Amino acid sequence: MFKDLESKKRKVNESKGIVTLEGLVSIPDGMYEKCPECDAMLPLVELQKNGWICPACAHHFRIHVATRASIHFDEFKVFQHSMKSLDPLDF
Repeated sequence: MFKDLESKKRKVNESKGIVTLEGLVSIPDGMYEKCPECDAMLPLVELQKNGWICPACAHHFRIHVATRASIHFDEFKVFQHSMKSLDPLDF
């Protein structure tokens, strides 16, 4: 159904002389990230250098805690994975 719609759309555009960019531009996935606040297209390398903060609107992107810690600290180690909190009030 949708294949027919696309072919009809292409034929109408060709008959009207409208040039589409279909197939002309190919950008590999993972090279750019779109800012959800200002819709700016940011190169991934620039975004990583900027600490995952949009230079246009200062939006902070969501990143994993280990990535955030590696930005702020020289060395990141997790101590005592099995540490449990105490319950001094017996809740």
